[in-house]
Amino acid sequence: MLLGHELSMQHVKSTPEVCRRHSTAVFHPETEMVLIPCDKFCSFGRIPSCTDGVTVRYASLPDRAKAFVIFVSHRWFRPDPLGAAGSNAGHPDMQDKVKYKLIVHGATWIRGQLPRSMRQQVYLWVDYTCINQHDPAKKLAGVRSLPAFVEKSDALLTPVSDAMYETLEKRDELLGEELPAFTAKIPEADRRLLMKYAHMRDVWSRGWIRLEAFFGSNLKLPDDHFSWFKHVGIARKDRPHFVVTPDHLEEQRRRGVIILPRLAMGVLRELHPLNGLLTNPRDSAQIEQLMEVVGFNTGHDSCHGTRDGRGRLHGYGRRSGADGEVYEGQWQFGKYH
Repeated sequence: MLLGHELSMQHVKSTPEVCRRHSTAVFHPETEMVLIPCDKFCSFGRIPSCTDGVTVRYASLPDRAKAFVIFVSHRWFRPDPLGAAGSNAGHPDMQDKVKYKLIVHGATWIRGQLPRSMRQQVYLWVDYTCINQHDPAKKLAGVRSLPAFVEKSDALLTPVSDAMYETLEKRDELLGEELPAFTAKIPEADRRLLMKYAHMRDVWSRGWIRLEAFFGSNLKLPDDHFSWFKHVGIARKDRPHFVVTPDHLEEQRRRGVIILPRLAMGVLRELHPLNGLLTNPRDSAQIEQLMEVVGFNTGHDSCHGTRDGRGRLHGYGRRSGADGEVYEGQWQFGKYH
């Protein structure tokens, strides 16, 4: 998702510590949050568009404590070449609807883990469905509201598939990279599964996806929200972030999806959103502002120099670390030599 416009500071609170203490929201959306009921999404046959008339207002949920909202964090398989400006030429899925199938599988599994009394109150937030894609002003308001939408959600779901890569060369290039270091904390069988997918590397190279995931882990779950981890007996207080792959469609896996570890502050050393790839470079100012609002810019390394196609230092460059260390000289694919 892209911003490309100035963030209005009236939509964020400037003192997150006070917000956490009183369990009030840190972010306030610029536009109303709408959702699609899980049953409606799963029976629709494809990812609905914003004009299909299938959404409900978040504010109209009859009992927020008995509802479960899943924020779908993903990279469009066929991105709009004009980004947030919008030519409406992009689409989140492929012709075979693989992403739709992945979201259906993941959402169905998640719903099955909830108390029976909640299973008819599961909702999805999907950008293509829940943000106006045709009116530029409304689209930008929706994009600028992403942090607020994450904060209002109970879980994140990321579909991973290599279907978007048109050439084997591009896929092989991505497969040559390491998975993010935080994946070392997940069960080995799950990590081996994720290693098969170039898209897993690609997703975590994106600045906005890093931001959504980090906020999902670190913005306090409101007191009136359902805690999935508490329900299943896991000692975590953050939102779960689930990953679903085509393997989960083909096999009857005991867990059904992959659950990522919490992204603690230390992950910023490797995956700071400001160091992620952005379709629109102007978005970096907005991401920096959002991170500062919630006090999460600690640990950011400042990098300057020649970069490769994935945004890593490649050639002559300089990195000034938050710890005061400076690395200046030749870099190769993000590694100092």
